[in-house]
This record gives sequence, structure tokens and C-alpha cells, in this order.
Amino acid sequence: MGTTNYKGITYTYASGASAVTGILDLDMRTGADVDQTRWLDGAGGAEGAYPGSLTPFSATNNDATNGAGGSLRMLVFDVTCNSTGTVTLSSTTITDSDSDGEDDGGVVIGGAISRIVAVTGAVSQVTDNMITAAINGSNSLQLDLDAEGSGDYTITLLVE
Repeated sequence: MGTTNYKGITYTYASGASAVTGILDLDMRTGADVDQTRWLDGAGGAEGAYPGSLTPFSATNNDATNGAGGSLRMLVFDVTCNSTGTVTLSSTTITDSDSDGEDDGGVVIGGAISRIVAVTGAVSQVTDNMITAAINGSNSLQLDLDAEGSGDYTITLLVE
């Protein structure tokens, strides 16, 4: 059993899975990588600044005042699997001691993940090998893997 942390999510792997490498964590609401906030500035705004003011409406644009809430996230990761294995996802503890909207490691604070919604891809990096990935029936954050042979596989998920 081992763990890998990638952008606020802990991947815990066990059984025949021996390694996980995070590739992508894409916020489906904004279409931006979860640790990028440039999209908050608006199309014509300078970095870190809202593009204007609508007096007397006092437009604001920060996650603390008018955050968009949670959304679907697309996760892509590589897993090394020998035969059958499991990968369980969980959100890591986030600390924001300076209240800048990012944890102290620089990752943007998003909502904790609650479940795997769909497995959208399970691809072998080994010629002629296949892998199946299924959401566990009793733990919606656990992925059950069944690989045809030893090797590296790329898994794509939607989570919320």
C-alpha cells in the first residue's frame, strides 16, 4: 500500500497497484488547471485585478466573496498495476494560514471530492494489454482495477 498526493487529492493504491502518478486535475467549471486562477481576472483584466467597477454595485471577483462552488473535475493519472488492484481517492487536508485562497503549498483551494462520477478512460501503455476500471459498489471513491498483464495504465475519471 502506498500514497501519492497530487493537487489536493491523495491517491491511495493497494493490492496489485504499485504506483500512481498524477497527470492532470482539470476543473470542468472553468476549464482551467485547478491551481491556476488567472481566469478570475476577466478577459481584459490585468493579472490579479478585476477588469472594472460597476458603481454602485461594487463588483468583486474573489473566491471568498463570490466563489462558484464545487464542480466536476477531470482527473488523469498513470497507475502501475500487476493484475488486480485498487486506487482510493481522498482530499488532502488544506491549510491556508495567510488566507490567500491557496493552501500553503500553492494549490488553489477547491471543494473536497465526494465521489467518482464516471470512468471515462482506461488505456494500457503496454501493447495488447487491457485494463478494466470500475467504481466500487460500497465506496464511491474507490476504483477497482483488473489488468490483463503487468504494466502502466492511464486512467481518466470525472469526480465531484
